[in-house]
Parts: sequence; C-alpha cells; structure tokens
Amino acid sequence: MIKNPALLEELRATFATIVRPPERLTVSEWAARYRRLSAKESAEAGRWRNERAPYLVEIQDAFGNPDIDCVVIRKCAQAGVSESVRNALGYWATQDPGPAMWVLPDEKAAREVTEERLIPLIRNSIPDQVMPGARQLRKHVLKLRAMEVYLAWSGSAQALASRPVRYVVLDEVDKYPAFSGRDADPIALARARARTFAHRRKIVLISTPTLAEAPISIEYNLCADQRTYVVPCAECGAELALEWGAVRWPKRPEKLPRANFAEKIAAEDLARLHCKHCDAELTEAHRQRMIIAGRWLSSLEAGATSRRVGFHLNALANPWASISGLVSKWLKAQDNVGALQEFVNQELGEPFVQTIKRVKEGAYRDKALRHRRHERGVIPAWAGMLLATVDSQRDGFYFMVRAWGHDYKSQLIEWGFLRSFDEVRDRLLDAYWPVADSEEKMTPRHVLIDAGGGITSDEEGSMTDRVYRFALSDPARIIAIRGWPGAKRPPRPVTLRSINYTPPGVSARKYKVAVQMLDTQYYKDILASRIEAEEPEMWLECEGVDEDFCKQMTSERKYFFRRGGKAVAQWRVHYKGAANHLWDCAVYQ
Repeated sequence: MIKNPALLEELRATFATIVRPPERLTVSEWAARYRRLSAKESAEAGRWRNERAPYLVEIQDAFGNPDIDCVVIRKCAQAGVSESVRNALGYWATQDPGPAMWVLPDEKAAREVTEERLIPLIRNSIPDQVMPGARQLRKHVLKLRAMEVYLAWSGSAQALASRPVRYVVLDEVDKYPAFSGRDADPIALARARARTFAHRRKIVLISTPTLAEAPISIEYNLCADQRTYVVPCAECGAELALEWGAVRWPKRPEKLPRANFAEKIAAEDLARLHCKHCDAELTEAHRQRMIIAGRWLSSLEAGATSRRVGFHLNALANPWASISGLVSKWLKAQDNVGALQEFVNQELGEPFVQTIKRVKEGAYRDKALRHRRHERGVIPAWAGMLLATVDSQRDGFYFMVRAWGHDYKSQLIEWGFLRSFDEVRDRLLDAYWPVADSEEKMTPRHVLIDAGGGITSDEEGSMTDRVYRFALSDPARIIAIRGWPGAKRPPRPVTLRSINYTPPGVSARKYKVAVQMLDTQYYKDILASRIEAEEPEMWLECEGVDEDFCKQMTSERKYFFRRGGKAVAQWRVHYKGAANHLWDCAVYQ
C-alpha cells in the first residue's frame, strides 16, 4: 500500500494519461496545438501557425480524413508543404498509430531527412513518443512508443518490399529512378506494402514536378478530385484561380534590356494580378489578404466524392513569394531553357514542356494596331474570294470570315459568336460584304464547320450529328471538318472521307456524309509562319481587334515533350483555361 500522498497522486495522473482516449483533432488542429519548429527546421521558429499559410489546412486535414486513402500533392518549392506532411507523422503517432514507411529518392536523402527533419519533429513536438534508453534510429527504423517508421529509398527493392505498413509517404517522387533493381517501379512497390490495410491505408505522394510524363503529374492526372486554390477578388469578391495567365506587367521599353527591366519590375513592384470578373489590377497587398480568405476548389461536381485527391499549388498562393518577384524571375528565364524549366517547375508547380514555336503576343498586338487602317466588314480590292470558318461549341459557334488573294494573302473581314445554325446560315451563307472602291459584293464561297463537340446544351442531341445534317443541307458550300484523330500524324494535310455515320439514339438510322479530316498540327505551323511573315505581309487583320482577340490568337504554343519514350512536338494551349476558339477558326482557314 502506497502511503506517500504525492506519489499516489502522481501515479493516478500517470494512469489517467495512459487510459485517457486521444483528443479528437484534425491534423491542422493537432499541428496548431502541438507542433514546434526549431530554428534549424524553419526560418520562422516557434509554434506552428495555420494562419501563416492557410492553404495548408485542407491539405493537412486530408492526411487524417478516413474517407481519403490517397493524397497527391504537385507543388511549387518552399511553400511549407513538406513540413505539413511531417505534421501528419506527429498526428498519426498520437491520434491514430500504425506502421509507416517514408520513401526518399536515395539512401543519402533518406538519412538526411530522418536526422534533420523527422527526429527534430519527434523531440520538439511529440517528446512523449521518444523511446527511453534506446537509439531513435536503428537499422533504418525510426522507433516511437506507438508505432515504427521504416525509412526506404527508391533505389532499393529490398527496403521497399520489406514489410506491410498502413501509412506510405512517397517524398519527391519525380526524383525517383524508373526501376528499383530488377523489381517493379518504386511507387508500385511501396503501394503494395499498404495493401493489407485496405480502406484504412493512407498513401501520400508529394513532389515538385519535372516533366509531363514524370510520376507526380501522372499521379495527379489520375485523381478524379483535383483541387486548385481560389481566392476572392479584393475589389468585386468573385473567386478567381491563382494562375500565371492572370499576372500582368507593363510593356518593356524597346531600348531597355530584359534583365534590367526584370530588376525594375521587382524593385518598383510593378506587377499586378488581373481579375477577369471586374478588370481590377490587384496589388501584392491585395494578394496577401486574398490568400488568407482563399479556399480549395474541387473539380468534382457538388455532392460527388473520391478516395483519391490531388492538390496543385503554385507560388502565387505562397505568402513568401511576391507577384513582382515572380515576374522578374520569369523575364530573366526567357532566353535560358534550363532557367525556364526551373521557373515552371519550382514556381508554377507545373511540368515543363519545351516551346519550339509560338506567335508572340506582343508582336501580334503590334500587328493588329498597324492594321487598324483596314475597315472592318469591307473586302479589299485585291481579294478574289471569301472563306468562313466555324468552331463549334456546346452552346454556339465562334466564326471568322477572311478575304483571300494571290500568294496566300489574307485579310480579316468579320468574326464573332453565333447562337444557332439559323444564325450561321443568315450571317455567313446568306450574307454579303461590300468590296472596296466598287459596287460589287461577295458572299463566302465555302463555310467550313467543325463537327467536333459533345451533347449540345439544349439537349437536342449530338453536336456532331447536327453539324453533319447542316452540311448535307448545302453540300456544295458547307463543308464538315474534323481534326485527325489519335496521336499519329496523317499521311497528308487534308483527307476527304465519306463516312456512314450512326447518330446517337436507339432508333437512329445511319447516313452517309463527306468529312474533310485535317492535320491541324500541320496547319498550325503554316498559320504561325504566315502571321510572322513581314516582307511581304501575308496575314492582315482589321479595325476592331481587341485584347481578347489577340490573346486567343496567341493562346497556343508548339511544345517538345516525350510520350512513351518518343520525342513529340505538338501545339497546345500554353496555360490552363486559355480560350483558343478564334485561333482554331484561323487554323481552319
């Protein structure tokens, strides 16, 4: 019998601590309450503050969400994401323990992360998990009171295939080699370790991306639930995605070198974030406040769920970066492919694809300004014909009408958006435009209309079916066109096909229609060359060309990348969400 009251009280308190169930916390709540950062771990030592990087809250909470078993994070550098993943280790050890595996690119990286990051985390934030009288790290196993963490690296199949685990963290996966010895790839090997834990497992993949075919981008693209960070505009309150396409900065003076201009942008804080909803030019101070009020927007429809979640984070959401600083880096990287890849990977958090060819936005804008002398809607006297092209969408049609003369000289006459096939007929097939300095008028010789598209917005069926039937109503003038399907290039730029088309619907009957299949990659090369031609100018615009027109006409670039081990060059939109409808109309010309 214990007679010492103080000792008895201490034993009671110890017993109560042992049998007391853990607090019901999320990972971000646990971090705010218990995580402590040393001066070696962070430039901002002390208590973990979620308000410092609010975008990390939802990422952290995904690590403890039982309805999610795979978290993929494609990120920019130095945004606190790696530390947030390490918070999950503290949470798992104290709230929901289970064997874990931490996989790094190589053995050296595994040892450095363990000794410089994981062990300080344990000693500073969960000291009660330290095993008394025992070495913390022994034979690549980090021993805690509640669980063990096995350290592995991608180059060792034996380390990856050693034992079953509940938690798997695959760190900097784009630096992994393709295979581990003679075994399968390291990601597949590590995943297999968690198979026996079924729905209770948690797999985390994290990396700054490198190339489009590298692991983190492949894994992110496999996520049905892809989340991007959106913020409310400081002026109008509408939500906008923090994308590079929204960044604006002044035009560089002709005689000022690019490097000097980049320094000027950073020193004088000249860059802004543009709101597409209200046209506000938002400052760095605005951005900092907007980040705090931001949220993660899922690609899933309301009410839908997925056990696999992907987060994409770029430096525009990072409070430790600045808009003008990023623009300065971007400008300095323009003449150096290596520096450009580093910017795209490290700052934008996106895979790099090398640009081979493009229509420069500034040069195109200058061309449009020079051509304001050409009157809109008036055909030049040198023209011999008109051609109209149409890009079909679910809710209508973008169109472009151009005049054509000798030696492929062409001038813009009209463009816009039409809501129906009746409008296409009225505004294009049945319309006439005057010829300059004469009493003559012209109507388009042909209307080339894109037969792509899915179900129409008014639920009248397939857009392809409706375009084909529209083409059959006047086969001499209306030509249905489609891009060549698949990755393999066609044998010639244009291939005429007569196809037996079966429209959607149980009782629908087949019918025959002629379709011109286009090698759009070939014609995009031709278009870019003609736009750039100066002596003589071949591609002319007219008055009324605005900023949106210029952006659409410069929305695509030709990139070099690898697909299935082969080098591929292909035109693509150069940032997510870029509109390219008028560019497509010009390509069809």
